[in-house]
Amino acid sequence: TVSCVVLSCTGITLAAETNVDTLYCLDDPEVMLSADVEGGMFAIEGVEDSTLLPSDLGVGRFEVTYTYFDSLGCERVDPYPTRIATVAEAPSLNCSAVSDNSVSFAWNGTADQYRIIATVNGTPSIIPIVTTENEITFGDLNPGDVVEIELVALGVGPCGDSPLVEGSC
Repeated sequence: TVSCVVLSCTGITLAAETNVDTLYCLDDPEVMLSADVEGGMFAIEGVEDSTLLPSDLGVGRFEVTYTYFDSLGCERVDPYPTRIATVAEAPSLNCSAVSDNSVSFAWNGTADQYRIIATVNGTPSIIPIVTTENEITFGDLNPGDVVEIELVALGVGPCGDSPLVEGSC
């Protein structure tokens, strides 16, 4: 008597556990890549490599893959998307009078979000403003009022925010 077992490698969704993070900072140290399934091979953007050095890759999004044979003998290629980020760049800030009772501050887009602390005539706002916009207008001002803002481009994860930029109008 002969019996056959048909083995199918399709439909398997388990992935190897690795130490690949989804986010690294550009100045992070080298990472020796490892997985819970031994004997496989890591590749970064298709190039075989067992170490990830963020400064060599530069800022951007990358795919790390781990290729191995699972317990059924099926070849697996598991993708692990990752991102390299850096300290947010400080924006350039400009101020202009919109009307007799309002002023507007605008800046170039260096980040996805910004934190603003506004001061009108020396009185700071109680709550910082967080915005995705690249401008803010202050109205209901009286002639001679001075508006000052502190602007920070918010960085990605632990990589850091931009240096503080100050402006007044």
